[in-house]
Amino acid sequence: MRNSFFLLALRNIFRNKRRTIITFLAIISGMVGLIVFGGFVEYSFWGLRESTIRSQLGHIQVYKKGYSEKGIANPSEYLIDDFQKLEELFYKIPYVELVTARLSFSGLISTGENTLICKGSGVIPEVRQEKLFRLSW
Repeated sequence: MRNSFFLLALRNIFRNKRRTIITFLAIISGMVGLIVFGGFVEYSFWGLRESTIRSQLGHIQVYKKGYSEKGIANPSEYLIDDFQKLEELFYKIPYVELVTARLSFSGLISTGENTLICKGSGVIPEVRQEKLFRLSW
C-alpha cells in the first residue's frame, strides 16, 4: 500500500513537467536567497563586532559599578581611582596587548547664536603611539 502511494506521487511529479520544473526552481531560488541573506547578516555582524573592537573600544571595557545607571549624568564621579593597579592586573593576563585609560565626554560649544555638538575622547598618547607602531610592523 505504501509503495503504491509512492509510485502515484512519483508519477504525478513527472506528469506535468513544466509545473514540476517551476516548483523546483521556486524552491531552489528560495533556498539560495536564504543562504545569501544569511551570509550577508553574518558578515554584517562580523563587521560590526570588528569595527567596534578596532575603533579603540577594545574587547573589554572596565568602569565603576553604577556607571551604567547614573554615570551619564555625572561621569566625573565614576572615574577609576587607581588605574595603574588595574593596568598591572590586566597585563598579567595572557595575550593582553594593550591596556589604556580613556575618558570620553560630549557637550555643546556655543558662540553667540551658533551652537554645535561636540564629542571628545582623551587617551594616553604614548601608549597609543606604541601600539600603532607595533601594529604597523
